[in-house]
Amino acid sequence: MAGLFFIALAMTSCSKNEDKAEEGIAECSYRITIDGETTTANRFGQDWMTFTSESYEGDAGFSLSIVQTKANGQQDPVFDFSSDGARFNRETPVGTTYTANLFHAFQLSAPEFDGFEYDKGRLGNDGEITLTVTENSIQRIRFNVAGTVMKWKGGVENPQEVALASVDAELVFGRANYNEMTSGGVILASANCDCRER
Repeated sequence: MAGLFFIALAMTSCSKNEDKAEEGIAECSYRITIDGETTTANRFGQDWMTFTSESYEGDAGFSLSIVQTKANGQQDPVFDFSSDGARFNRETPVGTTYTANLFHAFQLSAPEFDGFEYDKGRLGNDGEITLTVTENSIQRIRFNVAGTVMKWKGGVENPQEVALASVDAELVFGRANYNEMTSGGVILASANCDCRER
């Protein structure tokens, strides 16, 4: 599934706005609360987010990611959610929920990386994170990510559990940022966009 994801991500990342197959608005925003700290898009610079749902011969997966620009201009993935076996397309009903096999985040409210990580599936498996489709209309796609996840310190050399932390996030993709396509038997639904302030 990992190989399929990287193919899909490459296809998504190369998309240009003028090639979008969908009509609608170009909205692109998020509001994320982790461990009691709330952050909205472009707090320190231009942010970017994407999601991809791919399936091939019965294998499927969904992934979502935010790249945040910190105060020093550094750009890194700060919020990642993935769910094996999940499928999303323009017909997916509101209320559909995916459970994370992997979730990883940093504290988005910090102007630079503060050393804490929020992880499920890589460092440990405590907590539960789900993503729910709350809107799938001709105007926009809206997701809610919520649950609890372990907070870690110490980095990769000395990871130490701190405590379970809550996550509550809303991510909005305007329909104009969305694509569906089939290539070589791969069914791909995706969106990627530069974030805009609400």
